[in-house]
Amino acid sequence: METLKDLVALVAGGAGIIGSATVRAFLALGATVVVPSRSQQRLDDLIATVHENERSRLLTLVASASTPHGVDRIIKFLDEKNLKVNHVVSSLGRYWMKGQTIGQPVSEWDEVFESGSRAHFIFSSQLLPKIADTEGATFTYITGLLGERMFLKSVGLVCINLSAMYGLIMVAREEMKEKPVRVNEFRFGVLVTKENRELADEFGRVIAGLATPKGLAVEEELVRIAKREDLATWRQKLY
Repeated sequence: METLKDLVALVAGGAGIIGSATVRAFLALGATVVVPSRSQQRLDDLIATVHENERSRLLTLVASASTPHGVDRIIKFLDEKNLKVNHVVSSLGRYWMKGQTIGQPVSEWDEVFESGSRAHFIFSSQLLPKIADTEGATFTYITGLLGERMFLKSVGLVCINLSAMYGLIMVAREEMKEKPVRVNEFRFGVLVTKENRELADEFGRVIAGLATPKGLAVEEELVRIAKREDLATWRQKLY
């Protein structure tokens, strides 16, 4: 089912657990996929998980999607390859679980926000305007349920960071509401690890599915995954 044939997807964080599953899902749908990463080794590991007959449509480059300089490199790469991006996924950030938030050094705050909401802001500030006027385009932020409620005592900084993400997405939607681009959010609370590739691939199929004709026809722009059954519900909507 190549519903995205001849289209281009850019996946920031595409060498991560959920990002790599999203890359494989986009490739399965026929898209050409661009993946930046700070690590060539992580890109090589990603390539190894992709079917050989799909690797020609996977384009990788060493560049950080979390810094202005890195995003400039990504845009230059797209221009040099004459690639017009149709779909963008921002899957950035890292987990933090170091105890009580109050009393932590400011360096911990900086680390969480620099890899999280700040990175999403830097990346989307340059990439969202590039696809804003493209009919059928989507920009999908990957976030988590911890911004809604503090489920664990030791993840306070993640909660604050994700709350900031919700604000960023709200503003992005409002500022893009007169544009054809669709701003989605995939918000999950189901633990997924690299050892459970089957579950990760379920995530990826739903995220990539938001870019398909069925995904564009869905009214909701928030995909909220609180339990695994929610993935099945969304898969039925999108495929």
